[in-house]
Amino acid sequence: MAFGITGLEYYESYSLRISQGQTDVARLPVGVDTSALIAQLFLLRTATGKNVSLYSYKDAIKTRFFIKDHADKKPEELIYQVYLNPSEVTQIVNQPRFQNQLYLLALKYAPDDHKLQRKIELTEYDQPELLAVVNAINRFTPQQARAAAVKSTRYFAGLGVSRSMASYRGNIALAENATGNASYSPVAGMGVDLFVNPNVKRLLLRLELSFETAGYTTTTRTPLYARHAFDQFTGSLTPQLIYNLYDTDAFKFFLGAGVSFNFSHYGHSTYTFADEPYSGTTEEEKNYPQMVNSWISFSGKAGAVFNNGVELFIGYSPYAIVTDHYETLSGSVNSAQFGVHYLFR
Repeated sequence: MAFGITGLEYYESYSLRISQGQTDVARLPVGVDTSALIAQLFLLRTATGKNVSLYSYKDAIKTRFFIKDHADKKPEELIYQVYLNPSEVTQIVNQPRFQNQLYLLALKYAPDDHKLQRKIELTEYDQPELLAVVNAINRFTPQQARAAAVKSTRYFAGLGVSRSMASYRGNIALAENATGNASYSPVAGMGVDLFVNPNVKRLLLRLELSFETAGYTTTTRTPLYARHAFDQFTGSLTPQLIYNLYDTDAFKFFLGAGVSFNFSHYGHSTYTFADEPYSGTTEEEKNYPQMVNSWISFSGKAGAVFNNGVELFIGYSPYAIVTDHYETLSGSVNSAQFGVHYLFR
């Protein structure tokens, strides 16, 4: 019996004999432990090809690997035994019997690959090294092996356009009947994706570094004239959680959410106002309201990935306060983004 979900992990069920010997150094037996039991297992298939498949299974005792010759009906455990030498209990003995198992398969399916045979003699009992041997037994070319390799990280870089506006609340004239000019500005970003499960790649943690500029102007004439204009240059570090709702090699659709830690510099900040109904006479106050250099914003994102190489996205960040901690007023900015990322594979 087997089951799997498109884009998720694939399991196969077998009744198999599995070893019970410990590999944890703190719990090693004195002398080799050959005990085993028969159990019904769901094995996670981690690699497959025309000749053999590799599986893994983890329980409270240890992680085990299994290999299946496609000429056979069932996989067999790759045996790795570790124990304390009965003659000298401070000495740890390793018996990599799995190397002999792999060697026999290499002789069967790749008899002319002497480099592989030498490689098996040095292979450790862990998934990356076993995967490399399995790929060779399956006669993968270097290009096929690279395509089959499971990577836990991915880098990206891209450009976008941000549309942002400022608004005000509280005891300030701009809190009523104000109109603002939308600021359109370029955004440059780069970062790294960390896959929660590299075999699945549906859920990922993205860490993005971006930079953008914006110029804001907001004006009101009712009941009194007021105008606030400021330029903002911002660098942001944004951790995001992204999930691929639809996931194929050709097309992916995702949703994401994140929090941005923003660090801003202001070219100027000028508040222009009239103390009576506007008659053409105004006053100016520099650096009012006082702007903050560091602030936090939250964002949502949706997008699509084409052929695992190009990502198109839209994002929105609701109002985030960028003025100092006044008790009676605040100024906020919100933004929407559209952009493209190139994903390095």
